[in-house]
Amino acid sequence: GINFYFNAVSGFHRDEYLYLAFSDHPAWGYLSTPPFIGVISFLIEMASNGSNFWTRFLPAIAGGLSVFIIALIVKEAGGKLFALATASMAFIFSPIYLRVNSLLQPVSFDVLFWLLSMFLILRMLHTKDTRLWYPIFITWGVGFLNKYLIAILIIATLGALLLSRD
Repeated sequence: GINFYFNAVSGFHRDEYLYLAFSDHPAWGYLSTPPFIGVISFLIEMASNGSNFWTRFLPAIAGGLSVFIIALIVKEAGGKLFALATASMAFIFSPIYLRVNSLLQPVSFDVLFWLLSMFLILRMLHTKDTRLWYPIFITWGVGFLNKYLIAILIIATLGALLLSRD
């Protein structure tokens, strides 16, 4: 909701022009980013011809999903309603949330993939269900197509799991 208000009162950011230009030149990756944002930009251009609202719609949805996943993480960790509300509101009212999820950029999807993978790993550790490796690897794969930075999370997570006793 907050993101949609700001989308209506501001023009495009210079980075958004770059990512929208990717839709005109489909490729498996670009000098600055992997191909995911180019695919998203292509879909936006095909569906809406690059309107301000629709360009920022998917990042706002990614932000909403991030809040939902934060609540799932807190619930999986044993948090009750107060903890769920506190964690969700802390994320929603943080300046980084408003900035990241109000512009078309890979960062909003990067946060989503990081949170989703951490939720899935926490869930796997609690349930001992090794079948969750499949969605974890898919999340990491799509996350890598979005931003290479997720490789740090993958290395750190696998290292932590190897070093843990469980």
